[in-house]
Amino acid sequence: MRHAKKAATNWIQSDHQAVTKGQHDGHEGQSSRAGRIACTAHVATYTATQAAVLYAGSRVLGLRLKPGRVAAALALSAGTHWWADRRMHLKADPGELHLMQGRSWTSGPELREVYRLAA
Repeated sequence: MRHAKKAATNWIQSDHQAVTKGQHDGHEGQSSRAGRIACTAHVATYTATQAAVLYAGSRVLGLRLKPGRVAAALALSAGTHWWADRRMHLKADPGELHLMQGRSWTSGPELREVYRLAA
């Protein structure tokens, strides 16, 4: 699924979608409507790519996935991806997010909590 996400975001997403999906009326020369349309188009191809890879993988591995659960998971993935790509909901400055990526999470209580919740 991780490779499906990369393919959908890096290869299938059009340049127009990538540039436009985060636009908002609050920024000069931008349009919220154009941003919503581009983001929705991107998320549709993103979700279709994930569905195709999931279907192919389940067939190859002989998995019997429940269609309702697959649809729910894809809908959740699509909704959160759309929400994040619209960018207006994220209050942190992109520069701050970049600094957070450099933080080491290899030790400390945060990582231990992640391991505890995953177990």
